[in-house]
Amino acid sequence: MAISIWDHLLCFKSGDEKWTALKDRSAKIVDIIVYKGDFYAVDTYGETIMYDPSSFNETNVSSNVKGLSSSIFNGWGSKKRLVESGGELFLVDMFLDTDVKAELHGSQPSWKSPKEIKIYQLDEEQHQWIAVHTLGDRIFFAGDDCCFSVSSSDFGDQCSGNCIYYVNGGIVVNILGNDLSEEVKLRYKGLHGQHTGIITLQDGKLGSLISFLEYADIFWPPSSWLYTGDRAALQTLFTNFTPQNLPFLSGI
Repeated sequence: MAISIWDHLLCFKSGDEKWTALKDRSAKIVDIIVYKGDFYAVDTYGETIMYDPSSFNETNVSSNVKGLSSSIFNGWGSKKRLVESGGELFLVDMFLDTDVKAELHGSQPSWKSPKEIKIYQLDEEQHQWIAVHTLGDRIFFAGDDCCFSVSSSDFGDQCSGNCIYYVNGGIVVNILGNDLSEEVKLRYKGLHGQHTGIITLQDGKLGSLISFLEYADIFWPPSSWLYTGDRAALQTLFTNFTPQNLPFLSGI
């Protein structure tokens, strides 16, 4: 299962010669995950579909998420990630500060830093996302290509739980113009350019890791799976692949 660059949900089974679209092309799929042996896909409004890996029959497991997802600019202004933690499925909903003027003029706005982040847990019996306000000792990592969680207790005193590390396309911090010491500036030089941020659920801290250094030491330098690099350079690596093999680069 894969998501194309047009946010279409696709599947490719053994013996197939081409990718097959699973959802209506109007649906904007933003993340997929394997949970309890099944595929789960979520669209930009929070509607979540489960797919059987053998037949790819679909089951609607949750309707739209209320709150942040109700924004009229949700199509561009919300970024969602699915994370499994402790055998449960969670949804990280990031409401981004976007260029609204560009949206109104019909062009794709630029994504900026999250203004707010909410977390939901899937209630499989009620078929809905339930808001949660604490993660206990868990730490979520919400990357663009990989999402997972760990227990802070596994790392002793090296890190704190109840927080989410995330990545996006526009965390801007003027590291040279703030009150940090020269030693700190040198050690974390470039951190603001790596687009790695954090939210702490206990006190609501939200922003670049360079703004909250007590959370930065355990995660510097950032690993490649939590770093939004040059996508154009990445695509160059696949120039020898055919459109049939890589629809997420070429379309269907």
